[in-house]
Amino acid sequence: MPSWATYLWDRNVTPMSIVRMVGPFGPGLVHTYTSRRFAHLDEAEQHDLYDYTYQISSSTGSGEFALAAILAPGAYARKPLFRKLADLKMPTVFIYGEQDWMDYKAAEKAKEFMKVPVKVIRVPEGGHHMYLENPTVFNEAVRAEMK
Repeated sequence: MPSWATYLWDRNVTPMSIVRMVGPFGPGLVHTYTSRRFAHLDEAEQHDLYDYTYQISSSTGSGEFALAAILAPGAYARKPLFRKLADLKMPTVFIYGEQDWMDYKAAEKAKEFMKVPVKVIRVPEGGHHMYLENPTVFNEAVRAEMK
């Protein structure tokens, strides 16, 4: 990660604060991101996602400021919960997209130490937003676990 990005991240400069800082260029910035990132969605869904993303990004910041406290640059946990997962007392399901930037292998490793039933599900053709990228399979997985 470039040093300038680390510098900004550690000072709570978030993607949402950038949208707010650039004023009238914010909508275009969000549109460019959502239209490229979610190009597989139809036009109406892309518009809805753009509108949602812009509205939450342009509003006064709140929970986003916890990101720098919780995550180090590169989205690595500052205080990983890995060892604490072994203390869970309920069945646990981890769901990842097959193209997710988060590494599902961490859940597989945690599973070895957990004393409860654990499943690691990978949604095909899904990235980090697998509920948008492959909603049918994601919904089926969630429904199956809720039975």
